[in-house]
Amino acid sequence: MQGFDGHAALMKQLIEKLEEEERPWYEQASRTAFYWWHAVSTLAVLISVTAAITAELIDGKEFDAYGKVILTVLPIISTALSAFSSHFRFHDKEALREAGRIEIEAIIADAKSKAASALDDAGLEKAYIAVRNRAYQLEMKQHTFDVALRSKSRAESSNDES
Repeated sequence: MQGFDGHAALMKQLIEKLEEEERPWYEQASRTAFYWWHAVSTLAVLISVTAAITAELIDGKEFDAYGKVILTVLPIISTALSAFSSHFRFHDKEALREAGRIEIEAIIADAKSKAASALDDAGLEKAYIAVRNRAYQLEMKQHTFDVALRSKSRAESSNDES
């Protein structure tokens, strides 16, 4: 096992991990959920509007030729997109990951402050443990809420089947 140069090295590694791994993950996860949420919701609305406009503008001959299919398929697609969005909870995931991103920013700033104000290795040890515990608590909170979101989706899906 490789040795460390005391708690200063551990704190430096922890800050680097938070900055280079954790923060980018939260940023990407939040951004991805945000885009999925908006893309799927917008597409569902546009398809619904297209179906309504088509129903209004289509005449008898066109309706017989292809209108019935269009006016059946478009609402099915829109409903499927809405169900997809509801099931995967993109809005809730975006909010959860954004809260995580905000918290990781605060943890990084706190870690740098604690490291700068530590007077000796014992102070750095105390700071390292406090920052590591805070990062751990964030991960546990994110995991707990993520599981709750999945459980809520499963519960709603089983209620829909009843």
